[in-house]
Amino acid sequence: MSIELTVIVPVYNGMPHLAETVDSILVQPRPRFELLLINDGSNDEGRTRSYLDSLTDSRVRVIHKDNEGLCLTMNLGFREARGTYVARVDQDDLCAPDRFEVQHTYLESHRTVDVVFSHTHKFGDKQVWRNPDKMSGATAQRQVVIYDALQHGSILHSTMMGKRSVLLAVGGYRQAYYPADDYDLGLRLTEHYTVHILPDALVLYRFHAGANTYKYFDRMQMTSRWAKDNAKRRRSGLEERSFGDYVHEATQSRWTLLNRKRKDAGRFYIRQAGQYFLDGHYARAVFPFVIGALVAPYALYSRLSRGARNMIRSAVSR
Repeated sequence: MSIELTVIVPVYNGMPHLAETVDSILVQPRPRFELLLINDGSNDEGRTRSYLDSLTDSRVRVIHKDNEGLCLTMNLGFREARGTYVARVDQDDLCAPDRFEVQHTYLESHRTVDVVFSHTHKFGDKQVWRNPDKMSGATAQRQVVIYDALQHGSILHSTMMGKRSVLLAVGGYRQAYYPADDYDLGLRLTEHYTVHILPDALVLYRFHAGANTYKYFDRMQMTSRWAKDNAKRRRSGLEERSFGDYVHEATQSRWTLLNRKRKDAGRFYIRQAGQYFLDGHYARAVFPFVIGALVAPYALYSRLSRGARNMIRSAVSR
């Protein structure tokens, strides 16, 4: 029988979380899928390679290659995929037991939809956060959202499933936009194709101290703004501009620059507080939470109030 779905997991020094991620994929009952694990030149003394080479499930295919980075690794996965649809799963996240079935069934029954995402729950060593602060009112009421990346912002690509042909046609991920390459791809997808966000939380998004979000946080904020700026330019019929040209213009106003840095610092501290909370370090969460609240009070208020409203909507809709 033909393969309906290729699940792509880009891997770099994936242990110890990778095994749990793979287990959450291989228990999926439907549709017929292959699991494509691409080892992007891991250098953890062979631990990742040894684990990958130990997998014997017939649905698993492993590619070892030199290190090129996440974007080129994912694009290789799109080219190598044998399924009509492809799904992405990051090496430290977990899939709900029915994730692939839910997303595949939706795409098959809505043929004009090209790509779907879903909502997530965040988790750490001790806690799970149900993420009501990221839910739209429609999602809290179990409704599908038509995704517009300019309006909704970035969404976790570890929840993505879509038509392989579409992801190839749009050009896949662009290395220049790393680590906001996912947002750039989302912007380009929603300019030309139909993308929906399903109301189900189909992925558990792991918070841990080794996440790239912490390593590249400042650059992520700037490249996200660059991606958004170029999306607006494309929609206005203008040519994209380089990162250097964007940064030059964006840093002309000292006040604007300082205000952005204030907001970014607030986001960073609030995320760090969330990390400590999910890991059960409640006392350590207090300091970054307070700093985040002082530095960017509106961002914190907006998130908490949106979460409260959506928890109420969700309770009423039951």
